Amino acid sequence: SLHREIRDRLPDGWLDTPDGPVFVGEDNLEYTEGGSSGSRAKAAPEIKNWGDERPYMDLFRAGDSALRVQWLGGYWKLPLEDTDSKDLRGKIVSVAKQGTAPVAEDELVDVYACLGEMVPLLFSSSGSTSLSHNSLSKRYNDLPEFASFVCSRLAASMRPKDKQKSQSILALARAALVKSKEGRPKAACLSYIERNCGVYEAMHLRWPKAEIAFRKSIEALPTNATSRFLIGTAQLEAGSLQVAITFLKQALLLDPDFKAPYVNLGVAYLRSCEYQKAAEASRAGLLRHPVTPQATYNLGLSTFALALADQEAGAEVSSSMLRAEALKHMEAAKESRAQGNLWNEDDQDILEILQSSEPLRLPKKGPVR
Repeated sequence: SLHREIRDRLPDGWLDTPDGPVFVGEDNLEYTEGGSSGSRAKAAPEIKNWGDERPYMDLFRAGDSALRVQWLGGYWKLPLEDTDSKDLRGKIVSVAKQGTAPVAEDELVDVYACLGEMVPLLFSSSGSTSLSHNSLSKRYNDLPEFASFVCSRLAASMRPKDKQKSQSILALARAALVKSKEGRPKAACLSYIERNCGVYEAMHLRWPKAEIAFRKSIEALPTNATSRFLIGTAQLEAGSLQVAITFLKQALLLDPDFKAPYVNLGVAYLRSCEYQKAAEASRAGLLRHPVTPQATYNLGLSTFALALADQEAGAEVSSSMLRAEALKHMEAAKESRAQGNLWNEDDQDILEILQSSEPLRLPKKGPVR
């Protein structure tokens, strides 16, 4: 955990000296003024406890606050398959919401030791404590691709509070790449910058401009799954459903654990009345991410449409099974969507159709989309 907090206390065994915090140990609470062997011993300042027994590491002071690293421990993220499975990917790659397992204390110590001073080295440097664009650029002047990337990350973190400044820093980060040599690091960084420029346009609902930036992003790095997902989303907004489906499927091929494309792919299939494919996309997403309310909602709509189609075709058994599945998913969807005021009259109409003992019928709004 890395966070900034007010620095008005020191942990046990630390002294606030003119040269900054110094660890002197629990039993030695005196320090020598001036640092020379002939200097006069001086009573140590009062030590105030952080009130937090977890291991930590102070990075540097910055006015009246400091960045602090806290070692919170760790856990194993579990894959879908057990270790004896023949599915190599299934037993190695972790899956969100699949569960966790505790990590042995000696393994946690090994990880902590391996991390070493990595975080302080990334976030601090002699004579500088600023995380501004200028300080980061100077600090990593000999690594232009990395300097550009960390400045881009800084810009992305600023976007919610200061969109204009975020865009300005992205422009500076792009300009800094000019002096870097061609290669994958430069391409990856440029792709990230263009993607963030597209996100800025999308936040203002300027989808055509956003798509131009997203396409520049995948031109720089064709394997950028997020940019392909965002192009798919832009096409979905524009009503180009088949193009949207193509890009969303590409995003999933590049990153099968990416949750958002499963949701939007289900929406695209629903809008194109491809209900079987909408159900398949939603089930695939829920297999990897079981707690995904929008995917549950999409699956409820698609199975309702399939149940209605089977009823009209005379497939009573299949229709009954799909109806029961649709009811289960729509009830679950109502519980989650009602909290965000996303449940509307059309959704309630479908739910009441499923709950009734009458044969299924078209909703009042017409075919499911």
